[in-house]
Amino acid sequence: MELYLALLLFLAFLGIFLLLQLQSRRSCPALCHVVCLSGPAARVEQQIHCCLKKQKKHIICGTLLFVDRGLDPESVMAAQILLARETEAFLCAPEQVLEYINWEIDGIGAGTD
Repeated sequence: MELYLALLLFLAFLGIFLLLQLQSRRSCPALCHVVCLSGPAARVEQQIHCCLKKQKKHIICGTLLFVDRGLDPESVMAAQILLARETEAFLCAPEQVLEYINWEIDGIGAGTD
């Protein structure tokens, strides 16, 4: 009987330990997720909706950086409308990606360097 109790306590401890490990991995957000957008407006909308939904459910954490990889004007307009109210998602040109990432890196810390 005592052996079963000890085994049960060990399994409970192991379960709690694994749950804490999973929580700590989710609480360590990535700095930036770069998503390349291309194709027609409907596909662009689907990509953006999918990424924003994952961000809101905390499946992916951090800033979403959507890169325009040859979008037509209709697709650009759709992306701009979808991202207008988002504070953690941006649409940029390929030349601006490095600038956005450096801006995110500079924003980390207390600024006492």
